[in-house]
Amino acid sequence: MKTLLNSLVTSSLVTTSMVLLGGLQIVQAATITSAHSGAWFDPTRNGQGFQVQIIGNSQKEVLLYWYTFDNAGNPMWLFAQGPVLSDRVRMEALEARGPRFMQNGAPLSLRSIGQIELSFSDCNRGELRYETTFGSGAVPLTRLSNTFGVQCTGTAIDDRNPTQTRSDDLQSVQGGLTIKKRLREEPGRIRLNIELEGPNSLVGRTLGLWVEGRQRATLTLQNSPSGARAEVEFAAPVEVGKLPLDFDARTQVIEIRDSSGNLVDVGTGTTTGTLPPFGNRITTRALVMNPGFSLGSGEAELKQEPQQVSFEVELEDVPIGAYILRIGGIVRGSLLVSMSGNRAKGKLEFASPLDNGKLLMNFDPRGQIIELLSGGSVVASVLFPNV
Repeated sequence: MKTLLNSLVTSSLVTTSMVLLGGLQIVQAATITSAHSGAWFDPTRNGQGFQVQIIGNSQKEVLLYWYTFDNAGNPMWLFAQGPVLSDRVRMEALEARGPRFMQNGAPLSLRSIGQIELSFSDCNRGELRYETTFGSGAVPLTRLSNTFGVQCTGTAIDDRNPTQTRSDDLQSVQGGLTIKKRLREEPGRIRLNIELEGPNSLVGRTLGLWVEGRQRATLTLQNSPSGARAEVEFAAPVEVGKLPLDFDARTQVIEIRDSSGNLVDVGTGTTTGTLPPFGNRITTRALVMNPGFSLGSGEAELKQEPQQVSFEVELEDVPIGAYILRIGGIVRGSLLVSMSGNRAKGKLEFASPLDNGKLLMNFDPRGQIIELLSGGSVVASVLFPNV
């Protein structure tokens, strides 16, 4: 404890690597794992710091304590807790007040003072953004302590270290491409292999491998005896020639997208599935119920116009991150919620015929359950009207 307090008071400035995006400076985010547990601080702010603990059973969450001072200089501690969505967590900040030192039976009050967003760029650096009644801004974080016996690699091995060898093989078809996924877990190591196969007409085409709203790799299809083929490998811990496996390949949806970020469709741009009929500007809406959120809202909307049918799902004021959209039990894509002004928003749009910036619509949502998933769990759902 003495070492931690001395470090909080005397450590020198450590700069955080940042990237510029759309005029805003943000820390390049890494997936939050259990190895990020520990004490964190900003060396330029003496005597203040943070305690971060990654907790949970079925869902990974962050428990955070912020040790700081109020505007009058009095010691103050804030508490926050929220679910991890891939590479960040957005939480309600609560101020704790009430008891005096060692007072028995004193009432404790928790007052909401705003929002906190936490992310990490690697195992030893991160950033905390805050929007509170005391002010708003960003705090660059430096690791102050490690959990004894825990090694941080910034990859999937940090959250689960297999005790026995097992392999999972899955195969799916997307836009005429066959996607093969092999996940092999063994003591001390996890490997993921993704292979794409398609017709010869796709040779030379460059595609992106996306996992829950983030591009993880770029693949160029090459000529092979069986047609067009591309392959990428991930590993935890990182191996030479392989990419870091810093996501959960067991539960997160893998998608193949083109250079514009749209789901791949190698056909003619027309649908082959069942669609709602075109109409005279008919709009049907359904509010997305949110049992997984204390705040926030969502909406699913179907538009039937004379020359086009479109469908969109939108979320607002929910934790930032990627959500999997499932319609009638079938995954249709991922919805990325990010900050827009002072609100968290995300939208996923479909259209037939295909429209710029939208995904190809080849399904009928009427009478289907619309679900949004995070970390493999349903966090919002609605039964869409069958009109």
